Formats: sequence, structure tokens, C-alpha cells
Amino acid sequence: MAKVMEKNRKIDHIHVGLSNDILMDIRQRVYLMLDELGPESFDYHHVRRVEAECAWLATRRELDLGVALAIGLLHDIGRVWWYVEGSRHAKEGSKAARIILNDYDVDPVTLDVICLAISRHSTKKKIHGPYDELIKDADCLAHELEGSIAESPFEMVRASYAKYDAMHLRINKSEIIENHLLKQYTSYGDLLADLYRKAKKDKKIKSKDIHLLRTRIRSIRSIYGLMKGSDDWKQFSQSFKKFQKLFKRLEYSRKLGVLEKSLVKIGVSKSLSKCIQDLLKKENQKIGNYVAKHYEDLMISVDVSEFKIRDIHHMEAALTNLIHDFRDRLDQTDMKDIVSLHELRIQTKWIKYLMDEKIIQGFSDLDLGLMNDLHTAIGRLHDIDDNRKLLEKLEVSKDLKISKKDKAAIESIFIQRIKSQKKDLTLDLLKMNKRFSTFTSHSQALKS
Repeated sequence: MAKVMEKNRKIDHIHVGLSNDILMDIRQRVYLMLDELGPESFDYHHVRRVEAECAWLATRRELDLGVALAIGLLHDIGRVWWYVEGSRHAKEGSKAARIILNDYDVDPVTLDVICLAISRHSTKKKIHGPYDELIKDADCLAHELEGSIAESPFEMVRASYAKYDAMHLRINKSEIIENHLLKQYTSYGDLLADLYRKAKKDKKIKSKDIHLLRTRIRSIRSIYGLMKGSDDWKQFSQSFKKFQKLFKRLEYSRKLGVLEKSLVKIGVSKSLSKCIQDLLKKENQKIGNYVAKHYEDLMISVDVSEFKIRDIHHMEAALTNLIHDFRDRLDQTDMKDIVSLHELRIQTKWIKYLMDEKIIQGFSDLDLGLMNDLHTAIGRLHDIDDNRKLLEKLEVSKDLKISKKDKAAIESIFIQRIKSQKKDLTLDLLKMNKRFSTFTSHSQALKS
């Protein structure tokens, strides 16, 4: 998949073009074919609609108008000229288009771009190069006007997302970030103090207490990530190490909590469920004892109220790099590879937290929803993988005894959930890819 995307990036930067004389002659030839079919035929109107949508999209995406129109005119030539129906019409249409284009003085690169786009235009669930995406989207927009869009969820996504402007991102004002940091540190201190008091009084440490503390640390770490390497970072490097150490200490509780919830929903035996609950209770109490022992060290000594961001340009550059890394990660993600999915989730999570905390400004509600959906969908798959590994570990360590009946029930539900979640994730990935591939240059998705 990575090789395919690399090829598409190269096409992004190839200069292609088609003279107006050649385009006009192609249009005349296609229109004569359509006239022979007559106004009562589907293609008589469809090809014209697609041509119009190609013109609109090419202008918005800064693609060559002549090439875009030629692709629109010829995209269904396999059906119009050679009467090939069904899934074969795209591949056969590419061959037919090449025969027509060979009658003109078209440079080889432009010829290949047009024919490749036509051959791919029926593959709506995959992302390809800019001209491939243009004809796919134009085709879907035409289908929407024709009332047939509901037949495919992938076409519905494309018809919707083709209408949106590019994603715009920028760092918020420095004083807003400073105030936000102060609030987050104050909240962190309050949550840590509450955990400390409960541990000292031997009160029950709830999973909710752990979750809130983890959430607060995540929020602060997301901001730290944009500061690394700057002069501002020097003031925070020590506190960052403390956060990292505590965050890792809370991870096992999170995994046990996720496993407990999953098993409750599956409906395993009460004895197995209670065993997990007991393990979680013990782990949370261990965390309480850890906080009580290291409380002074865990409290942050940096005076954030005196802190001023001096290098906002560094944060802007870090955001640009983050978005480019996210784009690359989208390209490299393989639905069959849980590791690549998890790496994408980390990038998604980082951007999502910055959006949630208003550190990034300029996202629409659409994009925030997309980040949430993608993060949740990948997270559920990752949780299943974590649950499997944790159950195996607990069974090997003899902390847990799982009956054959429970084991079979758990695995059966996991398989069902994976299948369902991958179906949802395929659409979520297409939506996110469309937000990044709508415009030819990724720099158009960033504004300072």
C-alpha cells in the first residue's frame, strides 16, 4: 500500500496538460456518440453531468482543467463506445480512451494520467492520485443528482466530502495556551491530592479516579509535544519526565478496566468477572499507595502562572510536522496490521486532544467529529488486541482461570466485534483520507 501511495505522490507533482483544440475535438467525438444513444439513455445525461462536476472540482483543487474535462468526457467511454457494462467498463474504458487519445499529440505522462484515472474511477473505497480522486468524486456527485447515491456508502462519503473546503489548522493565541496550561496543572494537582487523601485514609480508589488523572496528563502531554526542542521546553522537561513515569504506572489499571467492561458486556461467568474486578481493585490500591509514597515528587514545581510562551513559531512548525506525519501515517496504515493501526491512533489521539483543549484553532465540527470517530474505531480494535494479550498473560501467571466455555464465548464475541469494527473503520479512514486528499497540495491544509 505504501508503494502505491508513493506513486500517487509522484503523480501529484507531475505537470500535465491538454490543449483546448484537442479537448474540443474529444468533446465533439464523445457528444456524437451520446447523440447516437439519444436523450432517453442514462449516459447521454450522466457524462455531461460528470464533465460539469470535473470542471468545478478541477478549479477548486487547482488541477489542469483540460485534463480534468477529458477524463470526465471519457470516463465511461467503455460503456458508451464499446458497450461494456458492469465492473469491467472502467478497465476497458481506459483502453478505449487510449485509442482515442493516440489520435492526438498528447504527451505520454498526460496520456497515462488520463487513462489511469479512468481505469480506477469505479474503485470508490480506495484513495489514489489527484486526477483519480477528481473523477471518482465527480462521478459520485453526478450519481447524487441522479438519485442513485444511496446504493453505496463509499459514494455517499465522496459526494459529501467533495463539497467541503480544505482542512485549516493553526495554533491558538499564546495567552490562551498559557491560561489553559494553568488550569490543567491546577486540575492535575487537585486530582493527585484527592488520590493521596484517599490512599492515606485507606479509602477505595475507583477506576474513575485513575481515568481522570490519566486524561489530565494526556492533555498536558499533548501541549508538551508541540514545545519539544524550543526554549520554552527547558522549563518543562523535568515535569514531563514525571508525567511520563506516572502515566505508565496508570496503564495497567486502564487495561484491566477495559477488560472488565468487555467481559461484562460479553456475559462471562460471575467467577471470572469477579476475579478481574478483584485484580483491578488491587491494582488501583497499589496506585494509591504509589501516589502516597511519591506525592511530593509527583507534584509539579513549575510556576505556570509566571510562564510565558516565547517561541510560538516553534509550536506552529511542530503542528505542521504533526499534520504531515499524520498524513504519512494514513498512507501507510494497513487494516490487517494492528501495529500500523495503533501508530495511526497515537497520531489521531494527539491531534484530537489538541482540538479538544482548543490549542488548535480552525477545525470545523466536522473534523473534530472525524478525529473522534477514527480514534474510537481504532481504539476498539486495539482494545480487543490488548484484551487478548492480557487474558493470556493472566492465565499464564495463574492470576486467572478461564473455563473453556468462557474462552470460547470471549473469542467468538471478539471475532464478531473485529469484523463489525473494521467495516466501520474502512469508512472512517476513507472520510479522513478525503479531508487530506481533496486538495492537491498538503500545504493547503495548513494556515498559520
